[in-house]
Amino acid sequence: MKITNERRTIYRYSERVPPRPNGITITCHSDFVPAEIRSANEAINEQHVVESLALSEVGALQSGLQKAKDLDRHAYGAALADGLPDPGQLHEAGIAEQIQANTRRAEAAQVARTLLVDRLNKILHDTELTPVAAKYDSVVQAKLALCREHLAAAELARNEASAARGMSRNFDAYPFSASTFDGQPIGSPDAWSVARWKINDDLKSLADSTPLGLLDPEDLAR
Repeated sequence: MKITNERRTIYRYSERVPPRPNGITITCHSDFVPAEIRSANEAINEQHVVESLALSEVGALQSGLQKAKDLDRHAYGAALADGLPDPGQLHEAGIAEQIQANTRRAEAAQVARTLLVDRLNKILHDTELTPVAAKYDSVVQAKLALCREHLAAAELARNEASAARGMSRNFDAYPFSASTFDGQPIGSPDAWSVARWKINDDLKSLADSTPLGLLDPEDLAR
């Protein structure tokens, strides 16, 4: 049985399965993610780009369609006024077909993305992901230690600055008092205490939210 005075919060996972229509979001250290997973995820993103470009093209074509119709109508009217035959849909020709083609491409990309998401899910299901989590967790531990080191150094530097400020005012004010005219304190050590408490609470929640697969079974049993 482990004996410790440190309180630890176990951040258990939600039972809700989040929708992942665009695959998984890799925010850092993509090299930690197995190549097969990265490749499957990138394939999903590629189809998302295909769909976006096709829909953008549809929007551009639709905005120009009415203008093309107006030009053709005026050309036809001018031909009638001059006793000439219908010049045809010179401006509108092909636009409707392009809209249809790009709409089909966007819809097909949606289907492709759904299929690729299913493939990614299967790869994720068949891959041992705990080693990936462990790699990311090693970064967490190193960065948290670095953060605490910087915070301690910052507070020490602040306290040294406060002490030196008091001395600089004492010597500058001599023989008068270095206190402020209205007696207000210079600096706010309480602000540092409050900030340190909030920051330490944030760091502790990050430290405690260790992946469950990396925790001691005794911790999970609680």
